[in-house]
Amino acid sequence: MRSVKKQALFTIALFLLFVVFTVLVKTVDVRVLGETATDVGFGALNAATLCPYHESFYEISQYLGYFALLLCGVFALCGLYQWIRKGSIKKVDYRILLLGGFYLLVLALYFGFDKLALNYRPVIVDAAEGLEASYPSSHTMLALCVFGTAMLFCRVAFPNKRALRAASIVALGALMILTVATRYLSGVHWLTDILASILLSAALVSLYSTCVSYVGARRTRRN
Repeated sequence: MRSVKKQALFTIALFLLFVVFTVLVKTVDVRVLGETATDVGFGALNAATLCPYHESFYEISQYLGYFALLLCGVFALCGLYQWIRKGSIKKVDYRILLLGGFYLLVLALYFGFDKLALNYRPVIVDAAEGLEASYPSSHTMLALCVFGTAMLFCRVAFPNKRALRAASIVALGALMILTVATRYLSGVHWLTDILASILLSAALVSLYSTCVSYVGARRTRRN
């Protein structure tokens, strides 16, 4: 259980870093920036690193988000199949059950930050929507969390197939990098929005990993 405690401390540290970074974004070098003329922290940094709006990159990032949601559906179907085949939800792989709770937490944060609106996008993508919340990039957070936890599952899904496991991890890692890159290059987020989403995603995936390790250790001790 000592390793689980270390994981838990690491997870807490990541969440604290996100909180500290958020406080800094709201208080340091706040300037009125962007086409939307809204207050943005780390003004000099965000102004210097803002990319012009690029529709193609925006659409690619959107499709990557849809793929992440599709992957969520795949895991949900796996859990449902195990539930039906084994006749009890208690017999479903605990990693999948924890993943279901993890997805609910990520979705709650997705919609919660949208309502909280700590920052607004530098451009108006949809005139009907008007100003849209941008901190952290919830789209990036969702994709990174889904792809990140999927990487953890590769060890379970392909325990004896190293080549396939490695290929899956590389592919998921590439999707994570592509999501971050296209979302940033699309110009619909400030740099601090993207950095915050990476930090929060790392904390959330670490939380999931810690929970899996904790439950796994308890099950091992019982047996």
